Amino acid sequence: MSAEISRRLLLGTGGAAMLLWLTGCAGTDVPAEDPAAPATFTNIGPRAKPASPRVRSIVMPTVDAFKGDGLWYFDDDSGAQFRITDSIRKNNRYPVVENYPFGKPHGFSWGAGAVGVLRRGRRMPPEVPSGLRPERDHVVIEFDNDQGLELHVSLEAYDVSGEEIRDYLRNRLNMPSNAALFMGEEKFPAGSIAYAATLWVEQDELLAASASAFTGSDTIEAFSKRFTKETPYCLRVLPGENVTPLGLRFEAPIVKKTVRKNKQSRPVEAEQKGKVLVYRTKKGTIFCNKAEESPSAQADWHLRYVNGTRALTLTFPRSTDPLSIGLLTHNRGKILTAFAEEIVPEENDRRKVIPAGLWLKNARIRDAQYRFNKTAAEAIEAAIRTAKPKRAAWEKANESDVTRRARALQARKEQAAAAKRTPAKKKPAARPKAKPAAAK
Repeated sequence: MSAEISRRLLLGTGGAAMLLWLTGCAGTDVPAEDPAAPATFTNIGPRAKPASPRVRSIVMPTVDAFKGDGLWYFDDDSGAQFRITDSIRKNNRYPVVENYPFGKPHGFSWGAGAVGVLRRGRRMPPEVPSGLRPERDHVVIEFDNDQGLELHVSLEAYDVSGEEIRDYLRNRLNMPSNAALFMGEEKFPAGSIAYAATLWVEQDELLAASASAFTGSDTIEAFSKRFTKETPYCLRVLPGENVTPLGLRFEAPIVKKTVRKNKQSRPVEAEQKGKVLVYRTKKGTIFCNKAEESPSAQADWHLRYVNGTRALTLTFPRSTDPLSIGLLTHNRGKILTAFAEEIVPEENDRRKVIPAGLWLKNARIRDAQYRFNKTAAEAIEAAIRTAKPKRAAWEKANESDVTRRARALQARKEQAAAAKRTPAKKKPAARPKAKPAAAK
């Protein structure tokens, strides 16, 4: 992959939101320099093993990383702090708090960066941690909801003193973050620790993969019928060398079936299994068009309920490139491509089929992003501030009309959100007017 293409992937595809997070402004005399080429970083990309530093490891219990000042997480130029708030635990549980800028990604990424966990058809935000339980060699983060969401986390600590800061700042696809691309050769000071996280769940969890992606169908049956014709459904694809985008086409629509366990029982929906055709599709087209008339493979589909949510999960042949179905290579066999029927409360509980992923229970996923102790986090924040004028100058010189309008819209949204969170100040009561002096 050339440096030019790599920069476009980082700063273009999926990068519009990242670019909007920078709100500072550079002076007009700062020259617009190109960001660093990703090739100058080590161990990057969706095919590489994530979070694997070759530095001295530090033996310590995972729970200790959350104590005191806690640990920091960086998504591009936005930092978040996660810590235990009381050293005394009750019922083997510590209270916790997470401090982060409103509306910015934070916390742990639920496999590959889910925007919601689906329970009974409804999307539960995988955030607002309420407690932390130490287990044998890891911790369990509990979330503030009535569905019992829990995330198991194991941390490995590494001494990164003297290491280049930029090489430890990644996005969720294991690529250098935009903030890292504009940094210099700043190094971590003595006492800096980076944590590599391994995550898992103890039951299958259905994850909403995007906040806005849709299929145009309200049921799985309608989805399968919609894509029985000439045009297949294009799957999400990750950037990488020699990646072939793929599309799905059903030979016949799925039909809902019911069964009775016995003559007296009420009918219930039956699980179903079948095959779906997989096609190579053309690159760079607006619509999903087949590159070849014949399918390149078949995938197995499984229609069932997962935690009360109706879902269609897919299993692809071993020969399928994980990047072609939207998965990091390291996550093959741990997350299945899926489609789920989501209930949308804002639309009178209307159902819609959305792209999803099924995170299999006890499948351990290595997070591509590091967490840091306070010493390392302060060094990162300083490096981000130093690189800010260079980044702002480049963005200004390369900003399109679409990005400019999106930036303005994002700023208005943030101002409106801030106004809602800030209570209006009461006006001081008007002083009573002085009575005119009596005429003499």
